[in-house]
Amino acid sequence: MGAAPCTAMVFVWSTLTKGNPAYTVVQVATNDIIILFAFVPIVKFLLGVSKVSVPYSTLFISVILFVVIPLAGGILTRIQVVKNKGLEYFEGTFIHKFDNATTIGLLLTLVLIFASQTEVILSNPMHILLIAIPLTIQIVMIFLIAYFAAKIVKLPYCHAGDRR
Repeated sequence: MGAAPCTAMVFVWSTLTKGNPAYTVVQVATNDIIILFAFVPIVKFLLGVSKVSVPYSTLFISVILFVVIPLAGGILTRIQVVKNKGLEYFEGTFIHKFDNATTIGLLLTLVLIFASQTEVILSNPMHILLIAIPLTIQIVMIFLIAYFAAKIVKLPYCHAGDRR
């Protein structure tokens, strides 16, 4: 879970903190490019340490389904809308049509994922705890590092506010 941070969540946090949307897009695109190349080796290593076997094909399919297709879809949509309606329409109207959809979609996705795994979650509380503790530590550490790094380099709030 820690190998592939949720890029959709970056947009939600950026919106909630009134962050700079252009900076957020750059941050997410950078994250997606890193995931394209680093996800498979990182996950294969982490699963190998845990002695869990997942075929490379499954990992590559995950990257294609959850990174390549949405990224390509976003790029193609931007190109097509800007070509047909112009950049001003794209940035001023089109993007804002989806403001609430991202938050609702993300929350709905989380509900569906966890609802479909209720039996597994409830029958393995210790496993869930063993997953939750390191993830919580990771999130707190990422926040603290980003927070203090932003303070040290004196980033404006619109950039520092949408850091993960």
